[in-house]
Amino acid sequence: MQNKNRVKQPIKTLIVSGDDILAKNVVSLLDEEFYRCVGVVKEIIHLYSYLELEQLDLIIIEVKTIDISVIEVLANEDFLEIPLLIIAETIDNSIHDLVVKHPKSLLLSTPIHEYSFKSLLNLLINAYPPKLTRYVEVFNRNQQTIKIPFEEILFIHADGNYTFINTTNHKVFVRKKTLKKFKEELDTMFIQINKSQIINTSFIKRVELGRGVVIS
Repeated sequence: MQNKNRVKQPIKTLIVSGDDILAKNVVSLLDEEFYRCVGVVKEIIHLYSYLELEQLDLIIIEVKTIDISVIEVLANEDFLEIPLLIIAETIDNSIHDLVVKHPKSLLLSTPIHEYSFKSLLNLLINAYPPKLTRYVEVFNRNQQTIKIPFEEILFIHADGNYTFINTTNHKVFVRKKTLKKFKEELDTMFIQINKSQIINTSFIKRVELGRGVVIS
């Protein structure tokens, strides 16, 4: 059984599989209340793309039809901090080597049984829970990535397809993303108070229900 107090936001999960049927099966087994599948990839270049764009909490990889180079990539330092669930039909030396090299990995053999799958996921996430420090990423004028911790975000407001992030140091950053999509990156410390605004509840001092006013 999942511990509902374990994390405040869905666990961002990336699936790596060359088998479309298996990938769909894995997605169907993920509890949407606790896990958010950010994508399914087959090629190495896409692994790095997701690593740059997302703060991944978990990678599920099927190694039957994946090139061995992908396995080697997952054993390098860029991925060692991300819990890894390896799904394999045949357990050979290369897979054993990956498990040894990756300190946060577990191995699951096919065919996949729901109870075994969910039990191993629970073991991984309970042993290596997502980092509590979260952030959103924006780009400055030089196209350099800036990471804004949740704790520094006062509120977020939207104008069409753009969102504006207002921070505690009185700076405003812009993202080309709708408020609905942007909200998926946030955890429960943020609430949407109207169609165009999300606020950080950590900075709320009081709420006047009769007047419909939130004071921070």
